[in-house]
Amino acid sequence: MDTIRFERLKFNLQRQGVKNTTAKIGNAIMLGNEFPDAFDKVLLDAPCGGEGKICINSPATYRFWSVKFIHQHSRLQKQLLLSAYKALKPGGTMVYSTCTLAPEENEKIVEWALTRFPDFKLEKIQLPIPGALPVLRKFMDMNFSDELQKCLKVCPSQYFEGFFVAKFSKLNRRDAINRVSTV
Repeated sequence: MDTIRFERLKFNLQRQGVKNTTAKIGNAIMLGNEFPDAFDKVLLDAPCGGEGKICINSPATYRFWSVKFIHQHSRLQKQLLLSAYKALKPGGTMVYSTCTLAPEENEKIVEWALTRFPDFKLEKIQLPIPGALPVLRKFMDMNFSDELQKCLKVCPSQYFEGFFVAKFSKLNRRDAINRVSTV
């Protein structure tokens, strides 16, 4: 738990005049069990390998990087996404984001979520951002669903760090039954 980031979040919420939010510090892996089906909206800005922050001219930005580091984050991201899913109300919206370009932390996680949670549906992100990259259709031995093209992946540039965003809707029970019956 990072108390400095927590205090910065509270400060930013106050500065923006946000009144309908309560900041809480704790283990986010436990959030879904503590607050099942509690939230209309969830933002999971997942800890990640940070490839979107790497600057080739600055070795300090990639000194930490390793394949092992990516795999550790991938496991954590699945735990966090499961918890966020549990905390999200049916009919709610979840945004999953990272500051990395690693498919193990982006496309593979989204594909995992769509497979694991049949009542999750990807929503198209339509933002006119220069430097947007196509989301991968295949990585190593894994083919990804065409649904993943609804996600947004942005290449690092002078304007942005690299990042990835997926927007999910958690279908309510009736919509989930209709979705299964039409497949």
